[in-house]
Amino acid sequence: MTHSHRLQLAPAAAGFIFSTALLLSTSLQAIEFDLGDSGVQGTLKTDVTLGLKYGLQDYESPSDNEQNENDGYKSFDGGFVSQILKVTPELELKKDNYGLFVRGTAYYDHGLMSGDNKWAENNAKDVANGLADETGTFDGWSDELKENQGQGAKIQRAYLFGDWTFSGGQKLSMKLGDQAHDWGETIFYGGGLKDLNAYDVALNSLPGSKDDLLLGQGMLKLDFALNDQMSVGGFAQYDWEASTPMGRGSFKGQDSDLDIFVPGSDAAYYSLQAFADSLTGGDLNNLKGILGNIGVSNQADMFQVADTSGTNVARNGGQWGVKFKLEPESFKDTEFSVYYTNYHTSLPNMNAMIDSTAVGSAVSAVGSSPAVGLLMSNIEALVQSQGGDAAAVTAAQTQAQGALTGMHMLNNGTTAETVYAEDIKLWGASFHTKVFGYTQIAGELTYTENLPIWIDHPDDLIARMLSGVGELISGGVISDISQSGLARSYTPGDTYANYVQKPVWDASLSVIQPFGAVLSTDLMYVVGEVASQQVSGLSDYDSFTAKGASAYVGEAASLNADDRLDRFSWGYNLMLGANWNDVFKPGVNVKSTARFSHDVDGNSHRTGRFEAGEKKINLGLTTSYEDISATFTWGGDAKSFLREGVITAAASYTF
Repeated sequence: MTHSHRLQLAPAAAGFIFSTALLLSTSLQAIEFDLGDSGVQGTLKTDVTLGLKYGLQDYESPSDNEQNENDGYKSFDGGFVSQILKVTPELELKKDNYGLFVRGTAYYDHGLMSGDNKWAENNAKDVANGLADETGTFDGWSDELKENQGQGAKIQRAYLFGDWTFSGGQKLSMKLGDQAHDWGETIFYGGGLKDLNAYDVALNSLPGSKDDLLLGQGMLKLDFALNDQMSVGGFAQYDWEASTPMGRGSFKGQDSDLDIFVPGSDAAYYSLQAFADSLTGGDLNNLKGILGNIGVSNQADMFQVADTSGTNVARNGGQWGVKFKLEPESFKDTEFSVYYTNYHTSLPNMNAMIDSTAVGSAVSAVGSSPAVGLLMSNIEALVQSQGGDAAAVTAAQTQAQGALTGMHMLNNGTTAETVYAEDIKLWGASFHTKVFGYTQIAGELTYTENLPIWIDHPDDLIARMLSGVGELISGGVISDISQSGLARSYTPGDTYANYVQKPVWDASLSVIQPFGAVLSTDLMYVVGEVASQQVSGLSDYDSFTAKGASAYVGEAASLNADDRLDRFSWGYNLMLGANWNDVFKPGVNVKSTARFSHDVDGNSHRTGRFEAGEKKINLGLTTSYEDISATFTWGGDAKSFLREGVITAAASYTF
C-alpha cells in the first residue's frame, strides 16, 4: 500500500478548473425577467446537483504510525464517502452599461453530516496489528470541517460591473466586489499568476463541484482599452482570504497529507514507544505513570508536542497589480501581456515557538518528581549491572532527564501556527495565439522575487527540539534548530519562521488542438501542457523539505535526496477529449475526457507543482439532455486507480 504525502493545497487541484469546465460545460437555460419599468433586466440560473463519491480502496494498516498524517485515511474504509446535495444560483442584473453579478451556493454532504466515521474501528485494527494506539488524538469530524464542506451556504461572487465607451474609441471596464483573478495562461497547474487567488479546496472536493475552486476576494478591477491593439489593466485588492484546505479527517483517496495546520486540527502528536524503549525497557504503562507525575498528559500511546490551533493572517491592504496587453495587427489572433503584482500568499507557512518559561518549568518538574527519582535509581542499577562505571551512570541519567525535560517542554510550552507571507512581488509575461486557424498555443513565464519556501518537515523540527534540550538547559539556545544547513539558532520565547523567501521561476506552455469530426466523433481534441518550476538562491537543496516529502529525523540528506527539494522540477498534462452530439435521440450529447499527468523530474517546494515520478489518470464522461446532465469520473494513481482509485458521479438540473 502506497500513500503520497503532501500539503493538500491549490496546485494539486488547480487542473480541475479547466478539465472540469470542458467536461461539464453545456448549453444551459436561465430565467430572464424585467423589473417593471425600471429598465433593469435580469437573468437567474440555478443549478441543482446530486453527487456521490466512492472509494475503491479498503482500509489497510500501514507499516508504522503516521499520527500527524493519517486521520483522513483512517476515517474511511472504502465504499461511499460522500453523498451531496448542492444548489448554486447565479443572478445577473443589468441596466444600460451597469450591472450586478451574484453567485452563491448551499450544500449538504450526508456522508460527513450523518455518516459513520471509521477512525476508531480502523485504529483498533492498527493496534491489533502491532501499531501504537492513537485513541484520543482525533475526536471525529470537527464543526469547522463540517461548515466548510459538510453543510453550509456562502456567497462566492458579488460584484458590480460597468462598461464605458469614449468618443475617441477607448473602452473602460470596471468590476468592484468579491471576484477571482483571471490573469495568466496556465491550464492545469497552480503557481505563477494563478496564486494571486485563494483556493477553496474543501468545497471543490465535493462530487460534482463546478466553479468552486477559486475564492472570491474583494477588489477593484479596471481594464482600459486604448485602441484595438493596446490595453492596460490593474487591480487594487482590499480583502485578503486564506485558502481553505480540506479539513482534518477528510477523504483524500490515495493521497494523505498533514493533519496539522488544517481546519479541525489543534495539536500535533508524537509516539511514546521510542521513549519507552529507551527509558523503561519498552514498558509504556510505566512511562505513562512517570509522565503523569511530571505533568505530561498522554493520549493512549501518544502525547501532544505542540498546540497548532493558532494562525497569523495577512493584512487586507497592500495588494495590487498592473497589466499591459498588446494585440499587434501584424499577428492575427495573438496577444502578449506583461504583469507586475504585489500580493499576500493564501497558502500557509509555519511558525513555531517554545515559551520562554517552558524549559525552566520542565527542569523543575523533572527534578522534583519522585517517579523520576525512582527511574534514576533503576537506571543506576541497570548500568552498574552491565559493568558501567559512575561516568556511565551519570551519562545515562542525564540522557533520561533530558528526554523527560524535552517531553514536558513540548507538551506544555510549544506552539506552532500557520502564517501567510505578505508583499510577495511577481513579474510575469504571457502570450496566446491561434495558428492554422484552429490550433491554440499559450505560454506563461513568471518570476517571483520572494516566494516563501518551507524549510523543515514539522516532525523534523520536533525531533530537533527534543535533541536540543541539553543545549537549552546549559546555554538557553539551540545552536542549529534546522536540518537545512542554514545554521539557524533558536532561543525560547522567540518565533521561529519555518520558511525562507527565495526567487522562484514558473513556466508553462500549452496547446489546444481540435481535430474536428474524426473517428466517429463530432469533435475530438487534445489539450497538452508542459510546465516547470525553479527555486533559486539556496546552497543545499537536498536539506529542504519538498512536496510529498516525509520527515527524515536527522538522517543525512544524501540518504534520501530523492525525497528532498530540487532546484528544477517539471512535468506535463495531456488530455484527450471527444464529443458526440444527438446520441440515441436529438439533443442527447456526450462528452468524454481522459487526462494523464506526469511529474517527470524534480521535487518542487512543499506547496509547489511537482513530486518527482508521480503519475495520475482521470477519466470523465458527461451526458446532457436539455437542462439535465450526468457526470462520471474515475481517477487516481496511474498504477492502481482501477483497483484503488476514486469514482464520482453527479446529476445536475439547471433552470
